[in-house]
Parts: sequence; structure tokens; C-alpha cells
Amino acid sequence: MKIIILPMDNRPPNYRFLIDLANIYKLDVTLPPKNILGFYRTPGDINLLIEWLLRQRADLYIISTDMLCYGGLIASRENWTTFEEAEKRLSVLKIIKKLNPNSNIQLSSIIRRASTSVFSESSYECWEKMNTYLRIFKTNPEQAKKVEKNFPRGYIENYWKSRERNHKINLKCLELVKKGIVDLIVFSVEDTFPGGPHEREEEALKQKITEYGIEDKCFIHNGADEALQNLLIRTFNKGTINVIYDSEETKVKIMDYEDRKFLENVNSHLRLTGFNVSENAENVVLISGNSKERSLKIIEKLKKTGKKIYILDVFKANGSNPDFVNDALAIGGSSIKGYSAWNTASNSLGTILAEIAEAPNKDKIGLFKFYLERLLDDHLYQGVWRKWLERELMKNGENIYDVSEKSKTYRRFVDELFKPCCNKFLEKYFNENICVCKQKSCIFVIHKIELKDFKLPWNRTFECELQVELNGEYKR
Repeated sequence: MKIIILPMDNRPPNYRFLIDLANIYKLDVTLPPKNILGFYRTPGDINLLIEWLLRQRADLYIISTDMLCYGGLIASRENWTTFEEAEKRLSVLKIIKKLNPNSNIQLSSIIRRASTSVFSESSYECWEKMNTYLRIFKTNPEQAKKVEKNFPRGYIENYWKSRERNHKINLKCLELVKKGIVDLIVFSVEDTFPGGPHEREEEALKQKITEYGIEDKCFIHNGADEALQNLLIRTFNKGTINVIYDSEETKVKIMDYEDRKFLENVNSHLRLTGFNVSENAENVVLISGNSKERSLKIIEKLKKTGKKIYILDVFKANGSNPDFVNDALAIGGSSIKGYSAWNTASNSLGTILAEIAEAPNKDKIGLFKFYLERLLDDHLYQGVWRKWLERELMKNGENIYDVSEKSKTYRRFVDELFKPCCNKFLEKYFNENICVCKQKSCIFVIHKIELKDFKLPWNRTFECELQVELNGEYKR
């Protein structure tokens, strides 16, 4: 199967992860050149991307409408594109279907986040004010009107205009599903809260879905950057897993930046990705978000019964619970096969499901490498070191939203602190002579693991991109 993906942007979860997963699962995937997908606040070159799309021939197209219509996720929050321009770009899907009548087209589309983008100290202040404004907008409109005066001229107006435009495009997407041009769509409700401005839009989408009779082709849940990963594994996955929560509290908790019980998001993501759920499954997703002690007891029990454990760490947003991870690795050892704890709980959920998917020719060495990179990124960078880096940069008058590669603070962090810490961590928990892959007549034995590359892909501290190198050999 030939798969074409138009990603949401070129950050690791939307680009590098897709390449990694394609390699792990032996999928024939093509993405556009990274340099035409934009950079941070610079939108992707939509004309070039459309030309690229129309040149491709594939069995499956996985397309981010936010890139196609606006130039990326960040651009989708701005009022730079008119509805008419966005609608014209969306109509390219009709041409793709005409050129490839037997192809399957699947979309990822965002229900706009509650607040705005953060790219500076001043925009962070606006982000906080906007959250306050939106939380009282429905319940106390008079007070909200007063709060509006605290924003720059045109700020609120542009917010509502871009929000309305995006919603109208999402409704247009449903029309394409109804007409059979689009075969499936995932609406990801980005960073929000219960009672947020997305609720009216989501309800309108649900009404149209019911009216059109396309319930089996539409998904709505919290998330964003994980959506393309999930659509990718949906193409082949028929895996059976068990899902265990560390507590009832975790199951019903509304996670940070989300608006519904986490159980609802888990169930929706499982349906999207094609998993069957069974208590007898060999592969287990442990969702840890409330009790470190109970989680560790569950890990100990699962290890004794020979289960393969995939940890979804949702104690908090944007990183790990460090004490839990260290103890989990000490107890679980090689029984732990996957880990995820980046950004929001549903972002992490999507990635752990991508790790646990089943395919007959799955590259276990590639998956092990991906697992190690999640630990170094989600746990060590996001959970342990990121705040230190931000504090040191700000102490030296540097901008955490625009970090220079030549910054002495940053270089010291990478070369003298983070890399040595990562390599020490790898040596402690994943020492020499690890057998990763048992096949019919040979095993792959790893002799050395080390962090080879680390960077901030958008020159901000919010996310990193890193690469682990494995040195080993096959033995009979």
C-alpha cells in the first residue's frame, strides 16, 4: 500500500515520528520535503504543497486540513487566511479523488484550541488573559466585555473570526465525507477546558454527522499532534491489548488542557486505531496518573506474569513523573516495552498506541530505539531538565521562545549536562548485552547505547528532537 501524508507541520510528532513508525512497521510512506512545511510562525508553502500532492499517486492519503487550508497548526490560529481561500484549498481533495478514484482519503482536522499561540513573554500574557476571558465569556458576559479592553485593538475580533472560519471549514469537511470524497475524519479538540468555546462547534459537528448518517466515519476526541500517527497505524493494526488504569480516579479525571473524562478519550482513540481489548492480552497499556505506589505494584505483577508493559504516564501534562519512571524502570526492567509522556494526556495516548500496534514484520530494534528516545525526551528533557534550561536562559536574559544555537547557556546545557545525563541514564537502566530481538535462529545483542544528537527543532524550549544510536550485532 502506497501512503501519502500531508502533516500538520514539521515538528517531530508530525514528521519524524511518522517516518520512524513507517520504518518500524515497514510501510511505504511519503511525506513532502520538510522545508516547504513552514517553520514555527511561518506557514507552509501551500501552493507548493498542493502541487506536490497532485503529483502523487497513492492508495491512501492522510491529510492535515490545517496544513492544507492554513499552512499548519500555528497558522490555523491566526486570521491570515480568509474562509474563501481556505475553502478553495480544501477543494483540492476533490481533484485528488478524481485523479485517484480508488484511493482512500483520511483527514485530521483540529477543533481550534481555546486560547492563542505563545511565542514571546507578551504573547504568554495574552494567552493567560484569553483563558480568563474565555472562562467567563458564557457565564458572565458583562465581565467578559470589560476584560476585552485589556487586549490590543483587534485581538479579540481576530480570535473569533479565525475560530468561526475554522469551524466552517470543519463543516465543509463533513460535506466531503457525506459525498464520499473523504472516507474518514478525525476532529481533534486541541487545548481546552470544560465549558470552553469549542463546545458549540463540537455540538454543531455532531448534529451534522448524525444528519448525514456518517457516524462510523467520524471521530471527535481530545488531542492534536498524535492524530496522524493514529491514522497511520489504523491502516494495518488488528492488535489485541489490555488497558489497566492505576485507579478509578485516573479513569474519570479530566486531564489538563482537556474537557472530558480520560476514559472517553481512551475509548475513542482505541476505536480509531483498531485495537481489540482483552484482559488476557499479552500487551498491556498501563495508564498511570494518580498513584505511583499502585502503578509500581501493577508493574511488578505484570512482570511476574510475563506481560509486555507499555506505560502511559499522565500524572501531569508536558513531561514525566520522574520518581515514578525511575522506580518503574528499576522494577519492570525489560518487561517495559514502551513509554509516552509528552505534551497533553491524549497526545501521549496516541503515541503509546502507535508503539503497541501489531504487525507481522514489526521492527523490534527500531521500536526499542523509539522507546529509548521517548524516555530521553518525555522523561529526561520534559520531565526533569526543561525547567532548568528555561530558568537558566531567562536568568541570562535570553529568550526561551527563540534560543540561539550559539547560546553559551544552551551549549553548556546540551554538551555538559543533558547529554552526559542521558548517557548515564541509558547505562544505568539499559546496560551492555541487552537482547532486543529474538527471531527464528538469531538474536540482536546491543553492546552500546548513547545519545548522538539533540536539538530544539523550532528554536524554542517547548519541544526537542533527539536521536539515540544503538551499536550491536546479530548472534545465532
